[in-house]
Amino acid sequence: MNLIPKIAEMLNVEIGEEFKIAGHGDKYRFIKTEFQYYDKDYNVWCCASALTFNELLTGNAEIKKFPFEPKIGDTYHTVRLYWNELVVVEREFRLELTPLADKYCGNFFKTHSEAEKHKFEIYEKLTGKKWEQ
Repeated sequence: MNLIPKIAEMLNVEIGEEFKIAGHGDKYRFIKTEFQYYDKDYNVWCCASALTFNELLTGNAEIKKFPFEPKIGDTYHTVRLYWNELVVVEREFRLELTPLADKYCGNFFKTHSEAEKHKFEIYEKLTGKKWEQ
């Protein structure tokens, strides 16, 4: 039985998503059947060490995700204030002022649920006030 997809899910990373591990200099990722690191000297993905994998499984190493970076045309999720209600909307990333401002302000999320989780924090960050609705 292949447990890699379940382990990635438990560690809160997606299959194929690149990340760092605190204290380690390399990029890492899970693919469907393997835990890998990126060897920048050879420009290739390689099987990561069992020791690093063990550190993740035992909680002795921490995953550090890279900031979300969509390409032009990809979608992102952002918090908006409409009619005195905080809502999460999906937008297309373009090289325009609004998406760039969203990104700069930290109001820029890969998933709807992630934006929903942070919407009150975003409101407070942008207004300096607690949400009182």
